[in-house]
Amino acid sequence: MAITTLSPEHAYAFAPSIASEIVWTEHAEGEVVDEDFPIIRRWWLRNAAALDRIALADPSPAAIEKADAAAAHVLDIDHAPRDQDARAYVRHAYHAWRRADLIATGRCPNCAWLTYQCACADHPDA
Repeated sequence: MAITTLSPEHAYAFAPSIASEIVWTEHAEGEVVDEDFPIIRRWWLRNAAALDRIALADPSPAAIEKADAAAAHVLDIDHAPRDQDARAYVRHAYHAWRRADLIATGRCPNCAWLTYQCACADHPDA
């Protein structure tokens, strides 16, 4: 089953910096326990997205191999078919997760401003 392809620019539009994501994954790695599926998935998703962004900026064989491996792990966690581009899947999944996270924290998913400060015509509450 194919998913809608998002450009990296669109998928990571409101993502924290790569450095920030790496720090988050290093910090959160110690908190990941086998029984807590949402935290495990979030960790792998954010890690795979950071590695994807690194591979996009520096398409060296080592960076691409790390990004591909992490993305394949996200496919496995989600029980998604392996017959698709794993990194494209990560971009789509990260975009969906980040959008939901912005909404949950009171921010507009279109501009990342606090919802009461947002003037987007596309704002969900507009």
